[in-house]
Amino acid sequence: MNEKNKVEAILFSTGRRMTVDEISSLTGIEDKDLIKRILLELKADYEQRGTSLTLKEEAGGWKLTVKDHYAYIAEKLITKAELDKPLLETLAVIAWRYPVLQSDVIKIRHNKAYDHIKQLEELGFIKRVKHGRTKKIILTDHFFEYFDLPSKEQREALKRVVPQHIREKIEAQEREIEQAEKKLEALKQTKQKES
Repeated sequence: MNEKNKVEAILFSTGRRMTVDEISSLTGIEDKDLIKRILLELKADYEQRGTSLTLKEEAGGWKLTVKDHYAYIAEKLITKAELDKPLLETLAVIAWRYPVLQSDVIKIRHNKAYDHIKQLEELGFIKRVKHGRTKKIILTDHFFEYFDLPSKEQREALKRVVPQHIREKIEAQEREIEQAEKKLEALKQTKQKES
């Protein structure tokens, strides 16, 4: 069997970033230098063919993915295939405010967000950790791999695709939360002075 085809098949099938060690383990190719040469050759092949695919090396791994120019098509497919609009909007709020308190997400997205958060956690996009009387929501590696957002610039790009009405709602809610926190702090200071 052609070694190059084995590596390409693994990258295509997994759809995620893979290290040379993982590729070696899955293909049975023990020569890691050979795998590196194959990866560089595959990268050049995709560039020369002018396809919509590209092979990227990022964050210590390799991923077969869609070129940025065609990303909008893949985004439509992903959102239609797995995440309905309300769920995706809740995830967008979490990504926008990340790291974020669950209580803040609920204030912005209302009570239905409890179900969304649970579903997003089950899908592996987020995890929750106890934080006082609420929970802090943290984006997982699966989230960044799924949306192919390894770099800070790409994570910031996600914010630009959040629908305008959601951004406005988030920003308005953030202002309300800040004002409420300031009022609470002022009340605490007043009570402390009175005591």
